[in-house]
Amino acid sequence: MAFARSRRLLPGIAAALAAAAGAAALALELWPLLPYHALDFVSARLHRHAGIRAEPYFGLLHVPAQGAGHEERGRRRVDCGDVPHGPRTAVLLIFGQSNAANHGERPFAPRDGVYNLNFYTGRCFAARDPLLGATAAGGSLGAPLGDLLVKDGLYDAVLLVPIAVGAATVEDWAPSGHLHRRLAAAVDRTRDAGFAPTFVIWHQGESNTRWNADPDVYRTLFRDIVASIRARGVEAPVFAALASICHAGADRLTRAGQAALPDAALGIYPGPDTDTLGAALRFDGCHFSAEGMALHARLWAETLRRYRESGLGRLFPRVTAATIGAGPQEPEQYLVHEPTPGRATSRLAALHPVAAILAPKPLPESLARAPDLLRLSYVAARPGARVAVRVRLSATATARNELVAAVFRAGTPAPIALYRLDLEPGRRADLDREVEIEGPRDQTALELVLRIGLARADGEAFLNGTRAGRDPYMPPATLDASQAD
Repeated sequence: MAFARSRRLLPGIAAALAAAAGAAALALELWPLLPYHALDFVSARLHRHAGIRAEPYFGLLHVPAQGAGHEERGRRRVDCGDVPHGPRTAVLLIFGQSNAANHGERPFAPRDGVYNLNFYTGRCFAARDPLLGATAAGGSLGAPLGDLLVKDGLYDAVLLVPIAVGAATVEDWAPSGHLHRRLAAAVDRTRDAGFAPTFVIWHQGESNTRWNADPDVYRTLFRDIVASIRARGVEAPVFAALASICHAGADRLTRAGQAALPDAALGIYPGPDTDTLGAALRFDGCHFSAEGMALHARLWAETLRRYRESGLGRLFPRVTAATIGAGPQEPEQYLVHEPTPGRATSRLAALHPVAAILAPKPLPESLARAPDLLRLSYVAARPGARVAVRVRLSATATARNELVAAVFRAGTPAPIALYRLDLEPGRRADLDREVEIEGPRDQTALELVLRIGLARADGEAFLNGTRAGRDPYMPPATLDASQAD
């Protein structure tokens, strides 16, 4: 009996310890090196026993769970005081999302003279992939870039401070975002180790292509990020890449926001156009292969070389794959935003999917008020042709529920198709349905939206096998249209 009571107390004790560690970490701006599975253990039991969703609070700590990007064991430690200081040492602060982290196909080991500062602990090591401080356990941008800078003689030594997080958006890194403290902590740890950034490298955009590609929002938020690090004493030039490709073509909207960032008066300069490294150089359609990462690093090395040669305070032409003789001057393919005859394109709305799948009762009437999860614009090749509309998704749930998916003509309250999917705990349910509808009788676009709700409004669903919104590289659903006759 006493043992049973003790077991019931364990989740509370674990939660209290985790909360105390988190509070101390936030107060000190120090992320504790706790095993991620311990946080997951506490989180799961808080949810199961107390109905508390703990992940958002643990997210503030953001221990990199996707690999060995925080594991110091087995690495060659170097006293930070022994890392060369001075103008012949480049200190690279690298942030953004997966292609700036450790999500490359193959780890890389740079030559001597390339070091890695682990911002979690403030300790320095000889650099090797996966780099300490960034997510995942594959190849990084920083390791081959540092190697090139030393090999090409631009610097004698390079200190890498990588903090990029897979799937992060510009909103996440903004002063109001949950990753901004990560950036602030990295700046402080670098200073505490006796260094100041020589260059700040930003490579991000793929997630915003899927969630929010508004150019004005992107530009405003990024300038807020730069203003914040300037306030913390970072005077280094900031380089912002053009990056939007992930399982699709380049996105003109995201690129427009990125292209508007350079401003010599603010110390923001053009980073390379990595969208010119096409699908053949991405092992999964999004992340760079070993060859692609090597070219990615070469683009950045050429960018930094051009900055040094152009003189301080002067903008310079953006580096592309064509610059280094490795590809085109422009991306090979762009996403289609405007309706094109015989073509359809679906885009994720600028919306967190969690909000889209928590529709209140009653259903399906409430779906008319639910946010759009997907939008589709279609123009038939022939006026009046019937159109086949196809919805595909897979979902799981933590408790028995019913998912309702509905397709609407934009601006109309009644769905043209309504599908119900029974969800059982721990079992994946698949939906792949098609309906024929009458298309427009002229060349105007057929505008469709997909909305999703749950019969139990207090329930939770996971789309395509991931917690909704956690992995923008995998769309939560697809909505397609084609000519039916």
